[in-house]
Amino acid sequence: MKKSINKLLIASGLALTLCQVSGPISAKTTENSQDLRQQVQISTSYELSPILRKDKIKVSVVDGNVTLAGKVGDGANKELAEQIAMSVKGVEDVDNKITIDKDYDNAQNKSDYSFGELIDDATITARVKSKLL
Repeated sequence: MKKSINKLLIASGLALTLCQVSGPISAKTTENSQDLRQQVQISTSYELSPILRKDKIKVSVVDGNVTLAGKVGDGANKELAEQIAMSVKGVEDVDNKITIDKDYDNAQNKSDYSFGELIDDATITARVKSKLL
């Protein structure tokens, strides 16, 4: 039962991320599809990053130009977010509007797992079970 709930949560998290980032996919043109692919790739990279997953970074892509917005507690996180965006194929420029706030508290309630944390938990569980078998 717990396995199926975890799988459902992971799938729901991915679907929710895609819906939040993209909106209706079928209405996109070819050029917008490229922008959407880049936007989803960047957002997913942030969500899976153990460093950036708790920061709330908004990503928008128009014609290969990425705009990052949000708040982080450290300049290194701002720079990492920019470097990840620049590493995506087809990205031409990154406008990093992320603000640094030393008092920013990105800690989450322990009962609210992010998509990346669920992936980490599932990976660790699978490794331990395979070793035990």
